[in-house]
Amino acid sequence: MIGNGDGRVLTLDQYLTNVGQLHGPYSACQWEHYEIKKNMTHLSLVNTENYNVINVTKLDFEPGWVTFSSANLNSKVQRYQFRYSKTTSTKPSYINITSMSCVSFYVSVDEGCYLNISVQPANSIIKIAALNEKNELKHWKKYEIRTDPKAINQTLSIDRGRDDNGTKGYWAIDDIHSCSSETVIYRTNLSTSWTTQKCAELKQTNSSNKLCTKASLGEKCNIKCDEVLGPKYPNCEEHRICLSENKCHCAWGFKGENCREECGEDSWGLDCLKNCTNCEKCDKKTGCQKCKAQYFGEQCVYKFPVVKKSPILEPSDDESVRILPNIEYGQDEETPEHYYIQWKKLDNGGFKNYTDHQFPIAKNKESFSINILRNDSYQFRIILVSHNSSFQQDTIPKLTVYKKSLTAHVMDEETIVLNWTKHDPDATTYKITHRCKKSFCADEAEEEYNNTTSTTTMTLTIKQFKICSIKLFIIKDGNDEFKEQTTVIPQNSTKEILPAELPRNVTFLKGQIVLELNKCDNFTGPLKYSIELVCITEWCTNKSTKIDPYHLLHYSINITKDVKGLSPFTDYNITVIAKRTGHLDKKQTYLKKSMPTEPQPVNTLHLYSSNEDTLFIRWKEPFPPTGKIEAYNFTLSDNTSILTTTNRTYSCEMWPKLQCANILREKKVSVYKVTVQAKNYEVPEWSEPINYTIEVKNVTQAPQNLRIELTPQSTDEVILRWEYPLSTYGKIEKFRTVLHSRSGTESNTIQVSNEINYNKTIKIKYGHKYNFTAWAQNAHDGEKATIYFVVSKPVSKLSNQAFILWCNEKCHLLKPKLKTQENTSYIITIKQYNGTKKEHEAKGLISSSEDKILCTENNRSCEIDSDFQDVANQSYFLTADSEEIPIEFTATEEIKNASKANVIIIIVAVVLSVMLLVPFLLGFLFYRRKNQQYTPKKLKNEESIEFTDIKQEQALMASNNEPIKINDFEDFFTTALDDDPDDNIITQQFEAVLRARVTNCQQGQLHENANKNRYNNVLPYDDTRVILQGNSEGDYINANYVEGYDVPKAFIATQAPLASTVHDFWYMIWQENVKIIVMLTEIEENGRVKSEKYWPEDNSHFRFGNFLVESVSRKSTSHYIHREFQVIFNKQSRLVHHFQYTAWPDHGVPLYVSEFVAFVKNVLKMEQNTPVVVHCNAGCGRAGTFIICNILIKMGTKEKQLDFFGVLNRIRDQRVGLVSNVQQYIFSHQVILEYFFGEDFSISIGNNFDEDVQNALTDSNINHMLECLTRHKRPEFTTTAQLTDDEKSKNRFSKILPGPSQIYLPISSRDSSNYINAIAVDCYQCPKKFIVTQQPLPNTVGDFWKLVLEHEIDTIVSLNTINDKDVGCPKFWPNENEDIWTLNSMKLLFFNQETDNPSYNLVRLKLRKTTEDKAKNVIVIDLKNWRRKTLKPSNIKDLIHVWQKIMTCKGNIVVSCYDGATASGLFVALAFVLEKINLDKCCDVFTAVRTVKQSRAQFVEHTEQLRYLYQVALEYTREFNTYQNFT
Repeated sequence: MIGNGDGRVLTLDQYLTNVGQLHGPYSACQWEHYEIKKNMTHLSLVNTENYNVINVTKLDFEPGWVTFSSANLNSKVQRYQFRYSKTTSTKPSYINITSMSCVSFYVSVDEGCYLNISVQPANSIIKIAALNEKNELKHWKKYEIRTDPKAINQTLSIDRGRDDNGTKGYWAIDDIHSCSSETVIYRTNLSTSWTTQKCAELKQTNSSNKLCTKASLGEKCNIKCDEVLGPKYPNCEEHRICLSENKCHCAWGFKGENCREECGEDSWGLDCLKNCTNCEKCDKKTGCQKCKAQYFGEQCVYKFPVVKKSPILEPSDDESVRILPNIEYGQDEETPEHYYIQWKKLDNGGFKNYTDHQFPIAKNKESFSINILRNDSYQFRIILVSHNSSFQQDTIPKLTVYKKSLTAHVMDEETIVLNWTKHDPDATTYKITHRCKKSFCADEAEEEYNNTTSTTTMTLTIKQFKICSIKLFIIKDGNDEFKEQTTVIPQNSTKEILPAELPRNVTFLKGQIVLELNKCDNFTGPLKYSIELVCITEWCTNKSTKIDPYHLLHYSINITKDVKGLSPFTDYNITVIAKRTGHLDKKQTYLKKSMPTEPQPVNTLHLYSSNEDTLFIRWKEPFPPTGKIEAYNFTLSDNTSILTTTNRTYSCEMWPKLQCANILREKKVSVYKVTVQAKNYEVPEWSEPINYTIEVKNVTQAPQNLRIELTPQSTDEVILRWEYPLSTYGKIEKFRTVLHSRSGTESNTIQVSNEINYNKTIKIKYGHKYNFTAWAQNAHDGEKATIYFVVSKPVSKLSNQAFILWCNEKCHLLKPKLKTQENTSYIITIKQYNGTKKEHEAKGLISSSEDKILCTENNRSCEIDSDFQDVANQSYFLTADSEEIPIEFTATEEIKNASKANVIIIIVAVVLSVMLLVPFLLGFLFYRRKNQQYTPKKLKNEESIEFTDIKQEQALMASNNEPIKINDFEDFFTTALDDDPDDNIITQQFEAVLRARVTNCQQGQLHENANKNRYNNVLPYDDTRVILQGNSEGDYINANYVEGYDVPKAFIATQAPLASTVHDFWYMIWQENVKIIVMLTEIEENGRVKSEKYWPEDNSHFRFGNFLVESVSRKSTSHYIHREFQVIFNKQSRLVHHFQYTAWPDHGVPLYVSEFVAFVKNVLKMEQNTPVVVHCNAGCGRAGTFIICNILIKMGTKEKQLDFFGVLNRIRDQRVGLVSNVQQYIFSHQVILEYFFGEDFSISIGNNFDEDVQNALTDSNINHMLECLTRHKRPEFTTTAQLTDDEKSKNRFSKILPGPSQIYLPISSRDSSNYINAIAVDCYQCPKKFIVTQQPLPNTVGDFWKLVLEHEIDTIVSLNTINDKDVGCPKFWPNENEDIWTLNSMKLLFFNQETDNPSYNLVRLKLRKTTEDKAKNVIVIDLKNWRRKTLKPSNIKDLIHVWQKIMTCKGNIVVSCYDGATASGLFVALAFVLEKINLDKCCDVFTAVRTVKQSRAQFVEHTEQLRYLYQVALEYTREFNTYQNFT
C-alpha cells in the first residue's frame, strides 16, 4: 500500500485484499512481498530481495489502476491511500456505528506498539500488537469485533499505545465496515516456499452450514482443492475443513490426526464418519454408488417394506379361494402406503396382479375372492408399495402352495364317495365334517358330523339329503387345519329352471347389489347366479362389470354382492343368469340407476359480476353427475380469515345451463379465495372443497366476440353482433354503441335484457371506412370493444356485390354470396404496395408469410393474421376461372382525402356563421393531420388513457375553444352542462384535444429500464424526461417535466414509486431540490397496491439507499394528510412537504369539489420556486388533473381568463395521458368554478357553534345560500317525450323525473320496460348510498319491491304518513291481518312490527322470489308524524332517531316519500350533515344540499328546510354529544 508518509509500500496480500480477492487471514500461505517505488520518471515493482521485476514509465501516479506486465508475471495494482499515526494517543478516538452485529477492519502495527479496540455498550475488547518487525515491510491483518445488534447507537473506541510507555511508533487502521455475524473459514496447516500462489474467495455465511461432498470448496462448491492448496492435494488430503473454530473435519475420504489415512470399506465422508452399511458399492468421498437389496434412496438410507408372512388362504366355494392379506412388516422399514395382491399357477409363468389398481394399506383387513381351477396348484403373495411408489419383490417369505382337489361323487340316494390329494407330506390324519339339509327351503337346524381317516378317500352314507356342505381338515399336532370344502347335490333332485327362480327385483346399495328373490316355493333346488352390469350412460368409464358367481345352496330372500368400480348415479343394464347343472340357463335384464355419492368437485367457476357489496358467481354443475344436487356451500376468505359463507344458489337466468350465487363482500379486498362444495340428495358427504381465486377489478369488461355479418337479404346492410361481457361491475343497464364514418357519427343505446347475444343492424356504403365501438354501461362505462371495417367498391363481374374487410384482434375478409357455379372455389390474392405478388398457398388462412387465402361457398369469412392498417393498405384480387378480378377497397389516403372534403364543407358552413373561428380551425386541422397516424395502446389501470384513431374534427368545429373570461365562466359551465351532460362543449373539447404525440420513448423501452415502469405503455417522452445525473442505478426514471404558468419546469409528473425505484425517486427529489410532493392515490385501493410506501412511519426515520428520511410532523383531515420530512444526504439536510389526497375514489373523481379545492389551496400556500412532484398511480389522470387546476388558477388570477383547451393540449405534449378521461376534465372545470366563485358556509363545531348557527339563520344569510344553490344546480330533467305512455303513468308528478342519476330495473320476459322513478343519491362518505323514490302508485307497487329485491335492499325508510283513504298512494306492505302478497314473480309476507318508538314504527317483512324457498329480511322504518305536502316533520328529533337507526346499515337504503323529493331530499341532506359532523367536527349545510341536488333538482328548495337543517344540527350537538366528542 502507498501511505501518505515516507514509507510507500504495498504487500501483495494487501493488494489482493483491496481488489476483492482475499477476505481473511490465511496462516498457511507464505506470500511473496513486493514494493512499489516511485521517482520523477518511472515506477518500479521490486520483490523483498530488491530484485527489479518491472519498470513502467508513468509521471502522474494518481489513484487508479496501473498494469505491470512481463514475460513471467502479470499484475494489476491499484494505488490505495490510508492514514496512520506516528504518536500515541492522549485519549481514544471514537467512531459511531449503527445497526451492526459485527465490525471488520484492517490494522498495521509496528513492533513494540499495540492497539486497544473496543465496542460500547457491547463491551467487546481486543488488543492488537506487533505485526511489523523493525525495518521490515508493513503488514496488514484483518480483525472482526462483535457488537450488540439490538443497540441503535454504539461506539467503536481506538486507543494507541506502546509497551515501553514511549510515544513514537506506527499505528494504522483502515477499511472499517460491517460484516456478517459469523463466517466460514477454511484453514490449512501447510507451509510452502512457492513464489506464486492462487487464492480464491472461500468466505460464506453460516446460514447454509454445508460442506461440499466432493473435492471442492466454496459456497457453490465450485473451487477445486488444488486451486487453493496446490497440485499435491487434489482431494484436500492432509487438511482440515473448518465450519467454525471448534468444528473441523478431515477432508472427504480421509481420517486420522494428520488426515492422511483413507477411509475403510464401510465408511466415507469427512473424518470417515459416514457408514456404507447398506451399500453394495461405496465411494470413500461421495458415499453409496449402489444399494444392497431391500434398500433405496440417497445413500441407501431407506429400507423397502416387505411382508413377514404369507397371506391367509381360506376356501370359499367350489370355484374360488378367499385371501386375507395378513400384512406385517419390520419396524425399521418404510411405512407402506399401498399393496398389490399377486398370484400364479405353480407350474405356469410368473406372478400376476389380482387387479391393476393398488389397495390402500388401511384396508389390509379386507378379504378378496379369487377364482381357481380344481387340481391346479397356486401361490399368492402381497407386494408392499412405499410413499415414493417403490417396492421390493425379491425377498418375499416362503409361500404356501394352495391346491383344490376335494371331489364328491354321488353314488346313489344315500351314498357319497370323497377323494382328495395329499396336501402335506407330513399329514397322517384327515378329518371330514358334513352338514346336510333334507329340504332346500326348510329352515331346519343342520347337525354337523365328523369322520377321520388316514387315507385320501372316504365314503359317506346320508339318508334323504337335498344338499350337503363338506369340509376337509388336516390334523397336525392335535390341531385342525382347514384345507378345502365342497357342496354336494343329488343329481336326480335338480329340475329345469323356472322363470320365477330369477330375481323379482334388483337394487343398488352403496358398494353392493341386492338380488330380491321370489318365495322359496317357486324354487326347485339350489342354483348359481352370474351377474353382469353394462353401463348405458355416455360418461361411463367402465362399460362392463362382472361379479363373482353366487351359489344359492340354501334359500335366502335376498342375495347381497359387493361390487366395485361402478359409476355413481348411472343407468345400468343388469343381466342375471340362473344356472343349474344339466339344464338350460335362464336370464333376465333389469334397468337400474346406481347409488349417488358425493359430487365431483365444482369446476369452471367464474366471477361474472360484482358491486361494492356483492360478488356474483356462476359455474357448471359437477360432471359427470353423481347424484341430484341438493345444496352448494361457498366460503369467502381473503387468505387470512373467513369473511362469509352462503348456500343460496339459483339457476342463472341468463345462462340456463349454469348455476349462480350471490356472495356478500363483508370486507372490501380485490382478491378473494372462494371455497366451494356441493352436496347430493341422500348423501351425507360433501364434495371435496375446491379453492378458486377471483379478482375483483371494479370494471366491466368489454363485450365479447364483437363481429360483423352480412344480412341474408339486403346488400346495403350488415349486422354487428356481440355477446354479454364475461365480467361486469354492477348490473348492466344498457349497451352504448358509436359508429364513426366519414358520413358522421351515430350513437345508440340498447337496453339490456336477460339475453347473451345482442346485435345492431347498420346501413353501409361502398368505398367507406367504418369504426364501430360497443360498451356496457351502468353508473360507469365499461371497457370498450371496437371493430374496424371497410367496404369495397362493387365488383361488376360478381353482380355488383362488395367485399368487406373487418378487423378486431385479427382481420377477416367477408365475401358476399357469389352467383357462380355451386361449390366453385375462388382465391383472394393480396398484392403488396411494391407491386409484387406472392404466390404462397394457404388453405383458408393468411399469415404474414402467406398471402393467399382460399374461400369457398361454405366459408363466408376468411381470417387474416395481420394488422388493420396493413391489410387496409393492400390491393386484393379475386381469381375465378383463371381470370383476375380486382377488389377495390378505398385506401387510407382516399379516406383521409374524403375526410378533408367533409371537413372543408363543414368549415365553409362555419365560416358563414362564425368567421372568427376559421384561423383556429385551420391550424388545428393541420396539427391533427400531422399526428393522426399514432395509435398507442391504453393503460391497464383505473387511470386508463383511451386512445383512438377516430378524428374529431366535427366535434372540434361544434365547440368553442377560445379562452373564456373569468366573469363569463360560471355561465359558460352551467350552460354547457344544461345542454347535455354527456355531449356538450366541454366533452367535445376533450374529444378534440391531442391524444398523444408521435415522439421517441426509446429510453423507457430499453430492457434495463423495463422493470422501472409501472405500466409498459405509459413511458416518458425522451425530450421532456427527468434524467438522473450520476445515479449509480442509472439515469432513468419514469417522470417528465411539465410546464406551469410562466414557469418552464414547474412540475414533475411521475408514476408512483415501485419497490425497485424508491431510491431513484428520492434521488430525483434531491437532484431537483424538490420541496413539495403531491400524492393523489392511496398506498392500496380496493385491495390493489397503487404505490410503494416511500416514507417512514410517524416520529421515526427510514433509510432509502443513501437517503435518510425522517418524519417531522403530520396533520390529517378527512380528505388529505400533510406530512413534513427531513431528508438527509451527504451530510446535508432539506425539508420536504408531502401532501397526500386520500379521498379520490377508484375509477372516478373526488366526490366533493370543495374538499379538493381546500387541498389545492393548501398546496398553493407553499413557496413553489422548485419543481413540484405530482404523482398518482401511473402519473397520468389524477396528476394531470391537479396540474391543469394549478395552472388555470394562476392564469385566472393573473389574466382574468381561462384556456382549458390550450393548457390541456400543452401539458399533453409533455407527458402522455395527462387528464385521462372526460370526467376528470369536467372535474377540473368544477374545481376552477369552486375556487373563483365558491363560498364557504361551513361552521366548525366549537364553543361558538350556537352563536355561529344563529348568525347563519338570519334571513339574509339563508336567502344568500339559497341563491348560491340555485346558481349551482343541475338542469331539471323535464322532457317526457322519450318516455312511453306506460312509463309516464308510473310518475306521480310529471315534473319530478329521474334524470342522470336514474336507477333501472332488470328486464324480463314479462316486463317490457326497465323504468322506475328512482335515483341514486350520495352520502358524505358513501357514493350512491341512498335510492330515493316516490311512495308507490297502485301500478308501481310490484316495481317498487322488484327494486328492493334486485338491489338487495334490507332497509326502507318511508317518511310521509300514508293516508289509507287515498287509493292513489296505497300502503305498500301487508299488515299482520293480511295473507301473503303475490307481486309478479315475488311473494311478500308480514313478519312482525314494533310500535314503541315515539318517532317511527319498525315493520319486519319477508320477501322472496316465487321460484326460491329462501326469503330475505326487509325492515320498513315508517315515520309517524310527517304529513305529506309539509316541508318538515313536526318533531325536530324524529329524523335524528331515524338516521341513528340506519347509520350502521352496510348496503343501500331506499328512502321514499309522497313525491320522491320534498321529504326525501331533506332527509338525505340531513344524513350528509350529521355524518360530516361526526367525522370532521364541521357543519356544512350548503355542501350537503348542493351534493344531493346533483341527483334531483327538487330537493331542498325552501328556506324553511335550510333553517331546519341548521336547527337539527344544533339539537344534535346539544343533546347527543354524550355519544360524540365535538370539542
